[in-house]
Amino acid sequence: MIRAHDFVLNPKGAAWSHKATSAAFLWTMGWNLSTGLVVLHDPIQRGISNIGYDAETGNVGVKKSAAAIARTFSEVFRGRGFIEKSGRLTPEETDAMQRAKDLGVIESTNAHDLAGVADAGLDYSPWRHKVMQSASLPLHHAERVNREVTFMAAYRVAREAGLAHEAAVKKAADLTWMSQFDTQASSKARFMRGPTGRAAFALETSTRTSSIAW
Repeated sequence: MIRAHDFVLNPKGAAWSHKATSAAFLWTMGWNLSTGLVVLHDPIQRGISNIGYDAETGNVGVKKSAAAIARTFSEVFRGRGFIEKSGRLTPEETDAMQRAKDLGVIESTNAHDLAGVADAGLDYSPWRHKVMQSASLPLHHAERVNREVTFMAAYRVAREAGLAHEAAVKKAADLTWMSQFDTQASSKARFMRGPTGRAAFALETSTRTSSIAW
């Protein structure tokens, strides 16, 4: 725990590893719209089952959780990629979304982690940061949409199950992490945080994701 805490406060790595992971991401997924589109199935593939069969939300089943996912997807499309712009959220739901952002549930995506946008302090270059941020946009926004959809669907199901606002936010956050995974470098195993492990697994993840997309 002490080592993990130290890594969060002061991420360390080697310049060669950082360049290798960035190159792997650019070669396989940078500016790749197909990769972004293919991951939009995540709330359907994993979100429905996790939301539908959670004891605290009443084990509502596939039908009800699928309906909640479909509703939130439609609102995201109505808001042109952002559920908060749909005009369909209640004040409590708007507050829940803000809390999710504050907790890092929405923006902590695998795209930014692979592209190195989530890291800081290692050969930082404003120009490079902007390029990698631009390259990761398709995948990042697809993953962000997945997280918004899963979180809001889970929040609504939790509220309908009788959970208070605060408890529903926590439950929705937990179900979102469970469905979309915590891909931050700080949450990975220690051998995956080092230069060699980070480069090897970034290459494996980038290749696998791009192969699925193609």
